Amino acid sequence: MTCQVWQNFSAALCFAEREPYLVSECGMETNTKRLIAAVAGTLLLVTVIAYTTMPKGLIKKADHGLLPDKQTAFELQLQVAQKSVDEITKDMSPDERATRYSVLGRAQYLLGNYQEAREAFEKTVSAKRNFPVYLEYYNLLTAMHDFEGARKLARKGLEIFPINIDLWRSLIALEKSQFSADAQKEEELLLEAFHKSEEQPDLAADLGRFYETQNNPTEALKYWKVAAEKAPQVPFYAEQVKRLEVK
Repeated sequence: MTCQVWQNFSAALCFAEREPYLVSECGMETNTKRLIAAVAGTLLLVTVIAYTTMPKGLIKKADHGLLPDKQTAFELQLQVAQKSVDEITKDMSPDERATRYSVLGRAQYLLGNYQEAREAFEKTVSAKRNFPVYLEYYNLLTAMHDFEGARKLARKGLEIFPINIDLWRSLIALEKSQFSADAQKEEELLLEAFHKSEEQPDLAADLGRFYETQNNPTEALKYWKVAAEKAPQVPFYAEQVKRLEVK
């Protein structure tokens, strides 16, 4: 349970950091930008609350225990998001339509309307263009306890966006917590993520950490060196290389 809370907390944090870029690219109005920022930030808290109160089984609706003022604010956000979706026209770009549905999905999620949020997110990912929404939709599916659905969605997203480090990490965490991935499977997934993501330094660092937990300093040093070489601006990676070389 702790792993799943952290997994979804990290994903939600990623959305809050990346959303301004997505919105500016889509050219949405200022009020909508503010709506997205507010919803993405609050998503962090709601994810933790939902995970500590949910029963087992597929969850289609959840009580987030919102205070009256939050409930009212989220309902207003939902009205704005629904109006934005209702105003979608045929000549709108796929990115614009996808973004509007993603805002609706977030608003429904915050109110605990998981099934409605799922329907909105499904329309978003069907455009195959909206980068952050795969993490958001994944976050929703794990909150619904649809772990197999989350697994399939992560794979679908990674086929389109293989450099999505956060989605790789979420998938690996899911495989460990819900599908009993052992050390061998974890190693396979980490190597797959590293190679398919164009050898991102953060994933090289993940491999370094993994091999240290497996008492394999040779392989650990190898991947810490890769991380340090690819990201010289991150002193931490070089420090790990020095630490292991001393040993």
